[in-house]
Amino acid sequence: MVKRLPLLVFVLLVNFSYARIDTLQYQVKGYAAMGTEGYAPHWITSNQWGIFNDSINDFLIMPGFKLPFTFGKKFRIETGLDVAIKYKLDQSFFFQAYANFSYGKLKLIFGKQKYTLGQYDLNLSSGSFLVSNNAEPIPRLGIGFYDYVDVPFTKGYLQIKAALNHGWLDNDRLHHSQLNNPYLHEKFLYIRTQRIPINPYIGFAHMALYGGEDKDGDKIPVDYKAVFLANGSSLTGFHSDAVNAVGEHLGTLDLGFYSRIKKYNIIFYFQKPITDNTGKTENFSRNEDYFGGITIKTNERKIFSGFLYEFIDTRQQGGLGTPDPIVDGKFISLWKEEDIEFLEEYFSSRGHNISSINSESEWRAFLEANINYGYRFGGRVDFYNNYLYRHIYKNRIIGTPLFITKPQLKKMTGYEDDGLYIVNNRVKAHHFGLNGFILNNLSYKVMFTYTKNEGAWQEYEGRFSWGGIAIDPDYEWFWKGDIIQYYSMVGFDYTPEKMDRWNFTLSLGYDFGDLDHNFGAMLGIAFRSAVVFHRE
Repeated sequence: MVKRLPLLVFVLLVNFSYARIDTLQYQVKGYAAMGTEGYAPHWITSNQWGIFNDSINDFLIMPGFKLPFTFGKKFRIETGLDVAIKYKLDQSFFFQAYANFSYGKLKLIFGKQKYTLGQYDLNLSSGSFLVSNNAEPIPRLGIGFYDYVDVPFTKGYLQIKAALNHGWLDNDRLHHSQLNNPYLHEKFLYIRTQRIPINPYIGFAHMALYGGEDKDGDKIPVDYKAVFLANGSSLTGFHSDAVNAVGEHLGTLDLGFYSRIKKYNIIFYFQKPITDNTGKTENFSRNEDYFGGITIKTNERKIFSGFLYEFIDTRQQGGLGTPDPIVDGKFISLWKEEDIEFLEEYFSSRGHNISSINSESEWRAFLEANINYGYRFGGRVDFYNNYLYRHIYKNRIIGTPLFITKPQLKKMTGYEDDGLYIVNNRVKAHHFGLNGFILNNLSYKVMFTYTKNEGAWQEYEGRFSWGGIAIDPDYEWFWKGDIIQYYSMVGFDYTPEKMDRWNFTLSLGYDFGDLDHNFGAMLGIAFRSAVVFHRE
């Protein structure tokens, strides 16, 4: 089927005159986001698809349209374009520009468009570990079943969804990463039951950043098979790619259930975030990090139409053990003969009796006892802080916005952390969301989040070091102690009965705690309309 897609697209375009043009939807939106600290509060700018600059008071206009075409009973093309026009014109950008080709429920996607992976409520959720609605949409080419479809011969009791995507992170990244313009690899597979009172599901999602260009513009070699399988490869020339996996790899094991009670749909979800060694069989059982939650919602316009609670803990990250053994500044690969010879000479010259060590596992146990404080190697995975890549697009975290970057920390506190770009990724959080309708044409939304923040691994002077508080209990560090921060927001959405093409929004946010105190608002106005075609 994949090989025939170019021919399918060609046939559709050649026969465009036979298409039925459906409804053209167009709109113009305007937004202003402001805060007392010179930037808007967290939930006003976060999970807004990256349209706001979160470091300044921001203003923009966004015109756009959607236009679908239908070919017969099964073929369909969906097109869309949205442009974000900032008050500083040089910061304007194409927000969405896409064309999706569908045959039944099989879909080919192409372009920039809103897309999340592992997020169950775009309106109330705190975000996804993999791909949330926090960053600007990433250009993608993908194929698959993006919504659940019935498994043949199961009479609708079993459903699956699966897709494979390729993306381009087409932006200047050298201020936070080692490489520019990397590629994005994504895939997922989910299976669930259907048509019974409680329908369990299980799924796995995987994504990776790889390839790109170095600071001189030289292309990084691509080993796509290694990327797809999350294996190591020496093709790129980077040590970390050879001993671990090519590029930055993230994944989730996602399980839960769907149910329906009267007119309310319920989803319970529990996800294990995976990166580096935390996904390996021998380490997965020790993985204590998780994303989870419950969402309850109805399509009816009730005073309580939706409720969400999420609990998040990313503080363990594989444990305190360093990721790999490093002896006297040298990365050790225990399967390399020259590294074993180095270890024998190094430790025997320091009075260690190593004559009984004859295998890789025995060397690993010896090194864990003598240089890793008794902890296993493979810890401190440092979410989103891969050596070569960062989980960032257009200066926004692609995943959960509850992590904090260097610019965000400086903005909130004035402090410049000397760690990697994501300076706070060890977070425990409780997040609540509620929405509903006060009147038939007036809705509201409330969000409240508690976060306990423990920084990254700089308290030990980095991922690979046992300095800092390990040797000095008085070690000074920004994130020492409990850094508690709260984020809150209440919003209203109003459509006048006699002006139903117009929509007005007001959001009020207040952040408070140990990082900053900031009150602000977002004002929005939108005009929406449509042209219905009746062409056969």
